[in-house]
Amino acid sequence: MKLGQRYPLLGLPFALMALVNGISTEELEENRGRGLRLLSISSGEEPTWKTNGEKWDMMKAHVHFFDITDSYDPENEDTHFYSGLIAPLSTVTYPSGPVHQRDVKAIIDSLSTNNLQNYLSELTSFNNRFFMSETGRQASQWIFDTISNIALLNPSANASVTLFEHNFTQPSVIATIPGRISSSPVVILGAHMDSINLQAIGQDGAPPATGPSSTESILTDGTIMASATVQARQIATPISAPPAEYGPTHQPTLEEALEILINAPAPGADDDGSGSVDLIETFRALVVAGFRPSTTVEFHWYAGEEGGLLGSQDIANNYRKDQRQVRAMMQLDMTAYVRPGTPPVVAFIPDFVELSLNTFLSTLVDEYLSIGWVTSSACGYACSDHASWTSLGYPSAFPFESPFNLSNRYLHTPNDTTELDGFSFEHMLEYAKLGVAYAIELAVDPSDTITGTQTSGNSASSKNFGLSISRLLGLGVVVWTMIL
Repeated sequence: MKLGQRYPLLGLPFALMALVNGISTEELEENRGRGLRLLSISSGEEPTWKTNGEKWDMMKAHVHFFDITDSYDPENEDTHFYSGLIAPLSTVTYPSGPVHQRDVKAIIDSLSTNNLQNYLSELTSFNNRFFMSETGRQASQWIFDTISNIALLNPSANASVTLFEHNFTQPSVIATIPGRISSSPVVILGAHMDSINLQAIGQDGAPPATGPSSTESILTDGTIMASATVQARQIATPISAPPAEYGPTHQPTLEEALEILINAPAPGADDDGSGSVDLIETFRALVVAGFRPSTTVEFHWYAGEEGGLLGSQDIANNYRKDQRQVRAMMQLDMTAYVRPGTPPVVAFIPDFVELSLNTFLSTLVDEYLSIGWVTSSACGYACSDHASWTSLGYPSAFPFESPFNLSNRYLHTPNDTTELDGFSFEHMLEYAKLGVAYAIELAVDPSDTITGTQTSGNSASSKNFGLSISRLLGLGVVVWTMIL
């Protein structure tokens, strides 16, 4: 998640989006060879070439951007993000409200804050999940292994998982629960797995380096018996503070900055460990229930979001190139923080999203969640991975942890931990509920149950209820073996 400049709401018709001159192949190759980065900073404006040092400076100043250096193709206008929104592949409409109440509520009851705590303890045990660090790759592998073992233990859902490699160290992870109708548009849930400590290189306006910073919790409660790797990771990757001369008054060289970011502790518990483990728990609950949707459901854990939405760009461009249809994409980026003294709510980001999808999601909050919803202030251009999909004509939504002005201000620092006052696993659980409801209500036909059987009525009242409660109650202890 990136905090920073605000931009006007996106409200112009596609036909009125201004196009600008493209970048030639010669210019692209020359500047790539010089190590420059091509950044798109605002919709409808031509991108600009920046050095890596200037890119880090923009990140420190909380400026949003797409880094389109490697995704830009002079021959493919769909990759020219700066030209404005690409026309959608098809028109998508959403139901007026939920119809699968019985199935959704049964699976929601199987969601667990203990699971969220255990998953997040593992994910934050890495020194950082920076997209250019080895621990960033290890974190991606941990998610892959965790999802693989969940799928293996619950074969009835026929789920699968793959690594999506990029031209940087950290791969993205994509898990798939196949639908009965292979030609139907897919339903996507996304989060970004990477983290970053910009305070280590003098992030402008960051909170002081005080307060909780420990990530040393070990899994003990037994709800999930995870592999005992937390201590080993901390020994293998010792956490040490950057040298004092790399503080706010020092301007590190490019090489220094990269070395600092690769080694600086960045637990990223809220940004975006929270959304990442919400996706794991949503996936677990669905496959344990034998979920067989009408339409394919995918779970995406994106790499490189903090570097300019790098992973989601690669994947969205790949889908657009292959003309893959997407019914909806929902991004969970920061779901854990509630400012002390304020009521917990789901806050829908209103800009660079599909507003009709926001409307539909609000009906799911009303039906299934224990908290209400509000419309947030604008998040801004390229503020999270949903923007990669919106920019390519796919409908997306971004339900956020709070109104934007009340969100966690300790992101991108070593203090983004579960010990922060206001961090709430109960709040995180509400977004896992939303994930389950979103997947079922958009990917299961009204005449189907969640296991793919036909019913004469909607599943809220059908006697042909496909979910075995005994399977949900018999979860017990899930054991996975880590591959390090």
